Amino acid sequence: MDVQNGPYFSVVVAAHNRGKFIQRALRSVVDQTIFRHSAGQHPMVEVTIVDDESTDDTKNTVKKFIDRHKNPAINWFYCSHSQNLGVTNPKNAGIDVALAEWVVFLDPEDMWEPHHLEHYQGAIMGNPSVDLFYSTPVVLGNREIPNQGTTKIDDTLDNTLDVCVRREVALKHKFKTTHAHGHQMFLDVSNAGYVTLKLGTLTYIYDHGVRTNRHADIHNQITKQ
Repeated sequence: MDVQNGPYFSVVVAAHNRGKFIQRALRSVVDQTIFRHSAGQHPMVEVTIVDDESTDDTKNTVKKFIDRHKNPAINWFYCSHSQNLGVTNPKNAGIDVALAEWVVFLDPEDMWEPHHLEHYQGAIMGNPSVDLFYSTPVVLGNREIPNQGTTKIDDTLDNTLDVCVRREVALKHKFKTTHAHGHQMFLDVSNAGYVTLKLGTLTYIYDHGVRTNRHADIHNQITKQ
């Protein structure tokens, strides 16, 4: 897709009661280096936040963040479900409404390095035959000993993978498991005969501490901008 005629990436963020953390995730989207090369006349990225019947302040937090971060290079969309549908359905709903050629995912507890989308864009331009790119994330907080720096998840042992996938491929191979991990989509797409490519640079930060509630002071790390 020509970025002058539409968004290059569709970012899907599925959230349930993540008002405390989601600002940090969205801020990492706003801070992407890809926007430095944007002429500002057409959106390069669309961000769809699918709120899965949150009962906390997720909705107000997201709407306030969007109001404060208007950018012609970003199209923001917020939608909510009237009942809790779990992790899988909200992510698939984001795929259904995606307009860009490439779909990426960001969990509200996690964040991206500033060059995350630019890294994928370069890989896409250099490998036009690839249908799905994937990489292993960096873990914030060791899974066995909390607050001990970062470690890399071994994608042969763990279900968590960061993926960037063509929209038409994602529509045919949506998330099926209750956890909706990228590893499952990678296996489905690969087994269906599509071309996949692993990237070596680690730009997705998976916050294991938030998920396990091991970081009692995690809220102090959140960007409040």
